Order: sequence, then structure tokens, then C-alpha cells
Amino acid sequence: MPRTDVATTSPARDLAPAAAGPEVSRLAAAAAAYAGADMASNTRRAYDSDWRDFAAWCDGHGAHPLPASADVVALYLTDRADRLAVSSLERRLAAIRACHKRHDLAAPRGARLDAVWAGIRRTNGRPPRQKRAILTADLKRIVRRLPADPSGVRDKALLLLGFAGALRRSELVALEIDNGAGIRGMLRVVFVADGLEIHIGRSKADQEGRGAVLGVPKGKTALCPVAALQAWLLLAGIRNGAIFRAIDRHGRIGAVAMSDRGAAEAIKRACKRVKIDPASIGGHSLRAGLVTQAIKDDVAVPLIMKQTRHASVETLNGYVRQAERFSKNAAGMVGL
Repeated sequence: MPRTDVATTSPARDLAPAAAGPEVSRLAAAAAAYAGADMASNTRRAYDSDWRDFAAWCDGHGAHPLPASADVVALYLTDRADRLAVSSLERRLAAIRACHKRHDLAAPRGARLDAVWAGIRRTNGRPPRQKRAILTADLKRIVRRLPADPSGVRDKALLLLGFAGALRRSELVALEIDNGAGIRGMLRVVFVADGLEIHIGRSKADQEGRGAVLGVPKGKTALCPVAALQAWLLLAGIRNGAIFRAIDRHGRIGAVAMSDRGAAEAIKRACKRVKIDPASIGGHSLRAGLVTQAIKDDVAVPLIMKQTRHASVETLNGYVRQAERFSKNAAGMVGL
């Protein structure tokens, strides 16, 4: 069976000939590092896992995974269609083709594979499950029910900053603060006169690291994200490094960032306190909440996109349709 990391291991490391000198070897290593940075780490891990599954399947069925024929891939997708969602199968197919591309091999394609894949999508496809957006009214209820202990103070800041900054869960837990320690992470918070700035060096939608700076203004109510964050930093004694940290059952605050799973669980626990079904809440609920609430409040779309960093209006239109499902509905405007 092929190496388990073959899906994302770059052939660039083989650029240097066997008898190359140290300078050429150094350049080959640097080239391999650049080639290895062509996709996000989360995508890399997912593709590696997908490739291991495909390679194991091929090994068990006497087939060659690299290069793989289109017919072999069609049989693999058929075998997995009963146990995996169409979205998972789509990623498996992308991982298989990415692996071939990385090894300068033609990606498996063909009319029969296309027909099988189209049939699987038609037969098993279903709309993606939409997680509930957390709106301003929800935050008011949630914040009132949070405890006054360290976890409650942290979770209040987590919720309000995630909402106001339209941040992804992975971005929230990666936030750092620098008070002279020279921290230059990908996501930094800087307090300014009007509120705070979130300096984003790289994000899911900005893989080339062009960067962005988001403003989060001071609020006028108990939902002020700036005040909530300041209260948490003061309580936790955090001056540098990770902002949102794990807290053990004894109330001890850790020295490193909490995991994105830990952040998701904290958000679900907070929602459960006000009888919002935790199963309906996901890592996207705060970001979706800011967008949905802004649409409901008639905030201009360009301003929303500036805060969310959406590059396409089409992506935002899905939120618009959801937010205006009842407020701008033909059936509600005909005197019924």
C-alpha cells in the first residue's frame, strides 16, 4: 500500500539530483516547503485521511490507487455511497484527484465515472443541514444566564467577539494579544480608542495571506464585546499570547489556547442554558448570526461583506433569503 501521506507529500523534495551539492539540496528543500504550503493545514489533514481510506480500499480489492483508473474510483464511490454523505464523497474524489495531480499523473476521469457520480448525487443528495444563527436577542438571553465565574466571563467575551467580528470558530481560538512581547501571530487583537482591531494575517478565504483588519466598535449595552473582552483579560491576567484559554473543572486557567472543539462546546453550553437546542448550534452560528441580524436591520450589503470578508455577493445571498423569508414574503403582502 502507498505511504499514508502520499496525498499531500510534494514531489518537489525530489528536485535535487542525487549528486547535488549543498546549495541545490537547500533549494530543493525550500521548494518542497513552498509546494507543501499550497493548501490549508485542515484541508491537508482531511485529504490525507481520505487518501488513506481509498488506498486501503484498493489494497483490499486488488486495485492500484496510484495511478487509479476511473472505473476503480467509480467502484470505490459506489461502495462508500451507502455510508458517507455526498459532501464527504465529493471531498474523497477531490483528494484522489489532488494526489494524482501532485504526482504529475492524469486525474481519474471518464464518462462512466461521471455517470456514477451524477447518479450518487441525484440519489443520495440532500440539502446541507443549516445550523441556527445566534441573533442579538439570543445573545441578550444567553449573557444574562452566564455564571460570574471564570468560564462565564470567558464565554461572554467569546460569544460577543465572535458575533461582532463575524469570526469563524478556528479564528476565535487563534486570537492573540501582544503587549510588548513581540507576538506576530496570524490573528491579533489591538485595543484602540474607538474599540478594538482584529488583525488577520491569513484566513480560510485568504489563503495567500493578503490580510485584513476588522474593527469592532465599543457597544452601548451589556453586550459590548470590547468591555467583555477587557473584563476577561483582566480576570485571567492575560497580557500576552492566546486570549481564549481552556479552564479546568477547578477554575484554573490554562496557558495555551483552547481548542476549536472546546470553543464549540462552550457556545453550545451557553445556548443550552436558555433552552436553545445545542444540536442546532454549530461553529458557524455566531458568524451567521451577525450576517442575519445585519440583514434584518437593513445594514448595507457592502458593510456586511466588509466585516465578514465575503468575496462574493452570491455567498451572502443565502443569508439574505433566510433572513427575509417572512419579512419580505409575497404571501404576507396580499391581505391574508
